[in-house]
Amino acid sequence: MPPNRPAAGPDARTASGGDRDHRGTGRPRGRAGRGPDAVRVHGRPGYRREVSDGILARPYRAATAGILGLISLIAFEAIAVATALPTAVRELDGLSWYGWSFTSLLVTSVIGMVISGEVTDRAGGRLPLLAGVGTFLAGLLTAGLAPDMAVFLAGRALQGFGVGLLIVVMYVIVGDQYPERLRPTVFGAISAAWVIPSLVGPVVAGALAEGPGWRWVFLGLVPLVAAAVAALVPTLRRARRPADPPPPRPGRLVAAVATAVGVAAVQWSLQQFGWPRVPVLVGGLVLLAVGLRALLPRGTAVLRRGVPAVVGFRGVLAGAFFSVESLVPLTLTLVHGYSPTASGVPLTLARSAGRRGRSGRAGARTRPGTSWSGSGSCSSAWPRRGWRWSPSRGRRSG
Repeated sequence: MPPNRPAAGPDARTASGGDRDHRGTGRPRGRAGRGPDAVRVHGRPGYRREVSDGILARPYRAATAGILGLISLIAFEAIAVATALPTAVRELDGLSWYGWSFTSLLVTSVIGMVISGEVTDRAGGRLPLLAGVGTFLAGLLTAGLAPDMAVFLAGRALQGFGVGLLIVVMYVIVGDQYPERLRPTVFGAISAAWVIPSLVGPVVAGALAEGPGWRWVFLGLVPLVAAAVAALVPTLRRARRPADPPPPRPGRLVAAVATAVGVAAVQWSLQQFGWPRVPVLVGGLVLLAVGLRALLPRGTAVLRRGVPAVVGFRGVLAGAFFSVESLVPLTLTLVHGYSPTASGVPLTLARSAGRRGRSGRAGARTRPGTSWSGSGSCSSAWPRRGWRWSPSRGRRSG
């Protein structure tokens, strides 16, 4: 005679809602279709959930594909194109403007991020996302079809502005469309989407520059961006306007413009330094100080303990890394005669070694229940538990 069925209660049901089986074996009698696809959760006998109950489940699959696709393409343009740029500027007879290929993308992305945060806080993410995609595509086409260096730099500036608009919206979509239990997983996937292009991108970009031509490093991304945006269309339809938007802060846009102009002035004055350019250098440094003070957390300049120190050290690391990354392919290609593909190999190897070292250290120090994220060589340790961020206000809450 079979044993009595356990009484109804918390211990008589599985984590996903199915009853235990009538034989009292402790195995869940799940709903139809739950069999080998189910896995244990928390290691507790009798408690199971479905594998599909994650970021690739049906309600989130399209959004996940679109977000990770766009982030990967943004990372490719921001990191991997360094191996193709020496070939591009040499063909366009703009070697003296080589550094501006990176600076133009940087300064416009700062302005784009601030604008995106302000608009998203008041009108939701739909408008910044569409504007960012359109601007990014326009930048790809402009750079890919550029007849001279001036047009090429304009294309890079458009790409940077589009990247700034998009990068903020991606994180807002995660907070708006995913439940809290899935957000650490999404942030981890976004980190991977930054890492993968940094590992394989330099060699791929070099091979394109060496084969079909450097223009395909930009033009080849156009259909991929369109496909990623198409995957986000259902998410855009579900986007909601903020119920209680914060008051506008136009001063942040002024600070972003001041920072962008300051970066450009410092680079221009130091590119061919001379005493007549000293006033421009001083003015650029003043604009940088004023702009960054308004945009960064208080205490960043003195590396105050906590978030300011993390932001400050990330800035130092990012500046050092991207400076080296922009010059290594140029030196290998023009001075030592390496091919564009070969010039990307050192970047890939350095990235790979850096990621392995950081993974070992993070694995030894991470506490259970805490998720960490980072991108490229400047990975950071941001605890995801209890963390919320307002794009336009740039501060922690919760």
